[in-house]
Amino acid sequence: MHQKYLLLFLCVLFVGIQWRHAALLSQKYTCQFACGPMEVSLKIKEEYGESQYYQKYLAKTVSGDTIVLYIKKADHMPLTVQNEVWVEGEFCLPEEARNSGTYDERKSFYAKGVLGRLFANKVTLLRENKVDFLTLSRRYIYQTFLQMLPQKYASVITAMLSGEKERIPQPIKENFQTSGMSHLLAVSGMHVSYVMMLMSLVFSKIVGKRGSYYFCIMGILFYMFLTGLSLSVVRAGCMAILGMLAFLFSKRASSINHLMVSGLGIIVFHPFAIFDLGFLLSFLGTLGILVFSQDISQFLSRWIPSAWVAQTLSVSMAAQLLLIPIMTIYFHQLSLVSLLANLFVAPIVGLVVMLGLLMIVLSMIHFSLAKLLSFSLYFALWYMVQIITWFAKLPFASVLVAAPSYFMIAGYYLILGGVSYRPFRDRVIHFVKGNRRHQRWLLTSLTLASIIWQAFLHFPCSYIRLHMIDVGQGDAFYIETPQKNVILVDTGGSDTLENEVGERILIPYLLSKGKSKIHTILISHPHTDHIGGVYALIDALEIGQIIIGKGLREDALIQQLFLKCQQKKIPMIEVSQGDFFTIDGIDFEVLFPKENTSYENLNNMSLMVEMAFGGKKLLFTGDLEDAEESLGRFARDCDILKVGHHGSDTSTSEELLRKTTPQIALISVGKNNRYGHPKKEVLDRLAKWNVRVFRTDENGEIMLIIHKNRNY
Repeated sequence: MHQKYLLLFLCVLFVGIQWRHAALLSQKYTCQFACGPMEVSLKIKEEYGESQYYQKYLAKTVSGDTIVLYIKKADHMPLTVQNEVWVEGEFCLPEEARNSGTYDERKSFYAKGVLGRLFANKVTLLRENKVDFLTLSRRYIYQTFLQMLPQKYASVITAMLSGEKERIPQPIKENFQTSGMSHLLAVSGMHVSYVMMLMSLVFSKIVGKRGSYYFCIMGILFYMFLTGLSLSVVRAGCMAILGMLAFLFSKRASSINHLMVSGLGIIVFHPFAIFDLGFLLSFLGTLGILVFSQDISQFLSRWIPSAWVAQTLSVSMAAQLLLIPIMTIYFHQLSLVSLLANLFVAPIVGLVVMLGLLMIVLSMIHFSLAKLLSFSLYFALWYMVQIITWFAKLPFASVLVAAPSYFMIAGYYLILGGVSYRPFRDRVIHFVKGNRRHQRWLLTSLTLASIIWQAFLHFPCSYIRLHMIDVGQGDAFYIETPQKNVILVDTGGSDTLENEVGERILIPYLLSKGKSKIHTILISHPHTDHIGGVYALIDALEIGQIIIGKGLREDALIQQLFLKCQQKKIPMIEVSQGDFFTIDGIDFEVLFPKENTSYENLNNMSLMVEMAFGGKKLLFTGDLEDAEESLGRFARDCDILKVGHHGSDTSTSEELLRKTTPQIALISVGKNNRYGHPKKEVLDRLAKWNVRVFRTDENGEIMLIIHKNRNY
């Protein structure tokens, strides 16, 4: 047992080293492959799905690097796997995370071994090669099922056997995720075990148990390549092969050791594996099952008479124990029905996989033999999908969860480590068992620790955090008060995202910071690039109040907002020039609009607010095109200026800069936006006044920490 924990410690240490190695490799790739025009010879590796305008392929360069090739559907020429093509186009590196705590496309691409995207302007076919055996096998699997099953069921069983999920209808994918059953669509250890079981069953009758293991090893290796060498399958396959080799060489098998060796081997050869979500879920889920399932099963058997139910629940619970932090960090969502759904689905999953494998084998012998099994597979798939859909439609089937801090995650895993270490656990049980004084001492200690921890989390600080979130061509500012409450100024985003900015950017961003409640939202004016995300925020999170400028009630978007606020019982406050309010020591003064002001151009109805904290002032101008007129004839010094209208030439005049004399200018603007914002003349004016400029299109998210009576 001590050797296992030593091996676990060495694994954690090695993962830390490889994490740094992966970061260095990322820098190397970034330097080696620059964005810009590219002419290159490529070999098509596989089809990679499609988007609204592009057909996508995975392709390899002559040097062996993998990129995603985008070809416009309008110009699309039919390409097949193994075709060699000459491509002229624009190469783009994958984007790093534009905001802290959100999706990092670059790490995700590198984890899959993909270096970037190539958008083709011209494609010339050089050579047509024969399609390789593995690609033909994948096509054969899907086409076989498609001939015998409805498309949605054919796509589900194909995903369960080969990992190709692109064809699954989106509603079914969402139901699997909501019910906590999405792991069924990812090929992993369960699928490998069924492949091994089927081959062992067949070949043990021919060459005996020992001889069948050689065929099982070859079968698992083929299955790993068939599924595209996805890291979760490689992990499971290596574990199975190590177990069989231990048997063949008469060595003692240890599943935990095999898991650690498999994981280390993968990370050695592919350092970016530590950023692959599938690998993390597969590795940690398996570790949880190996370490905790037996103890949980023994505990549940005291209360549950059915050994099978206790065992099924223990496996799911054991896997979830280690996966909960990962799920909250990556998905910000936890399924409340996954354990129950697993009870109903688990008995049928093995049957589905075995029937699917048998159908493929029998179809190679005679298609009519496979057809006989198709009816059984259809009803098994129908039952599985219906059960998962039913659980997914239940109220509160899943809940949004704010991500815990890294300290909490570290503490959680330390507690699990202590619980899993039997000598420590037995010592604690012996300490409190039958001794009331020790029990009271332990309960008091845990209570005090919880109180101290909560006090630490909510202890007021002497500064505020101001984040200009990168939402593309739009505005969204996040302010964290000294009492750790959240204020948002605008919730918009790129006009191409429309209302999706709330779901795709703002909600994940807030949850990644551990925030599921917003104290106040200020909306400058009802244009999508400023208000678009507020509706999703109202549906998903708890909102304290929403503040808008007066004179906007007739606007359709504001009326929609009023209706939503009434349904959710959220106070909606209208303000005008001269109004003051204070939130957690932060003073806000409304400078515009004036009472009874009306403009046809909604930009000029923008809410202009001065925020003051710690001797520093920040001026939010919305999209006002004549902000200097809105200020009136009085100078109004500010330290930080939110540049109006994303830096358009109708905002941020010489007169405004003279009246405000800012030190810092913040420009929220989309990268490569079609409007050419920020305009050169605006940047020239800011430079003339020696204003330091920060832009989301160049820097991504911008964060400023404003201390009381100190510099930033």
